[in-house]
Amino acid sequence: MIGAQIRAIEPSDVDVIFRWENDPQQWKDGGANCRPLSRADIQSFVDNSSLDIYQQRQMRLMISDGETAVGCVDLFDFDPFSLHANIGILVDELYRQQGYATYAIEWIVDYAFNIIGIKSLCATMLSTNDISRHLFEHCGFKYIGTRRQWYRIGDKMYDELIYQLVNDPT
Repeated sequence: MIGAQIRAIEPSDVDVIFRWENDPQQWKDGGANCRPLSRADIQSFVDNSSLDIYQQRQMRLMISDGETAVGCVDLFDFDPFSLHANIGILVDELYRQQGYATYAIEWIVDYAFNIIGIKSLCATMLSTNDISRHLFEHCGFKYIGTRRQWYRIGDKMYDELIYQLVNDPT
């Protein structure tokens, strides 16, 4: 993980984001999207990614090894009144277990709490996603509940685990 960086999305990231978003394994692990996206969908997202988090209510950043995009981390469902947001992360299969995810979560938490002023971050994951659960626990997030039978993938229903990290300086 030497040289890990967090950076803004670039137009050159469309192809890798397209691949990640259309990988059925990602749908299974993340419980989100669960449908193919067009290159035009991804291009539009990238074109609008520079909008302010207060306008767009989300912010996606790329995780890089200095040259190659190895994943992305994002804040979404940002509520500027109550100062909370959800956090998501994806690390390309080729770069897992190398510290990129921990680095990215720690970076985005620091940014969210100390730059944006967010008071609470929430991470959700399928109950079957042990890797994500361990990652967020390692980064200080606390388990706060389960939504039973929350996601349907194919003909099977999955529980969703909810983790939270509160910016409480006391």
